[in-house]
Amino acid sequence: MGNTPHVEGVNSASPSPEVLEPHPFARAVRDKLEPLLRYSRTRRAIRRGELLFDFSPDRLRANDYLGPWSFNLAESAFAAAPIVVIMKFLTLIWPAPEVDLSSLTEAQRLTATYQLAIAGWLQPFLAPLILLLMAPMLGRATLHGRDSSPERRQRAKWAYLYFDGAFGIVPQFCFVLTVTLSIWLTQRQFWTSELGWAMGALGLYSWGHLLYVSASRVPKMLFALHGYSTKAVHFWTRRSTRPSNPAPWSKYSTAFVLGGGIVSWGTILAFSLAIYVIARFFAALRLATG
Repeated sequence: MGNTPHVEGVNSASPSPEVLEPHPFARAVRDKLEPLLRYSRTRRAIRRGELLFDFSPDRLRANDYLGPWSFNLAESAFAAAPIVVIMKFLTLIWPAPEVDLSSLTEAQRLTATYQLAIAGWLQPFLAPLILLLMAPMLGRATLHGRDSSPERRQRAKWAYLYFDGAFGIVPQFCFVLTVTLSIWLTQRQFWTSELGWAMGALGLYSWGHLLYVSASRVPKMLFALHGYSTKAVHFWTRRSTRPSNPAPWSKYSTAFVLGGGIVSWGTILAFSLAIYVIARFFAALRLATG
């Protein structure tokens, strides 16, 4: 009694087996996918109701979650990057028609060539970038002036970045795909009635879904977070049915329409100028090096 029975093939005194290291290829793939995995992990947490915008940076890192800016930036990148790949593949099969640049100088021809190439890579990222830049402004617009404070404004901004990043990736992808593919078809004069109907349906869906997320779903989530009623109040709403703590829908709508328009046009102009400056730089470098 008291003696441990001997089992053949098992030595209790032997060391535990070594933990096998992952194959270098598997490790490389995992490292490449880590940004996508972290985005997916953070997105799932937001969608199941975790208030990540109230987490400290240390708590976010401990749970391997992305911060608000990193998360929304990742959403913009993952919404646009597949479209770049799709359009490059289509362009490989059906190249763009050559543009007559014979009337331009050598510097102008090089600049125009680089502009087209750079725009082809960066164009899908324009719409997600505009929405990313609008997020802080729209987050603050979900607060009444009487309730606004630096802490509450920052919390609203972080929450908007998280909510938009969690619920906006699908409509952003569809919207950018519609715009980019329409430009691609126009350049090649590939339009047919069937393609027109298909692109029109995709455009209606993507724009409607994007508008629903940005103008309804996300602000309602912010309003509820602030303790406001999510019911919209109009001038025809009877006084007896008006909520006691209405949300600032008019303030948010003004920021969305006017502020969004200013941000959009400003970003488009800055985007176009940046592409031109980069193209001029590469053209000058090419001429200088022969």
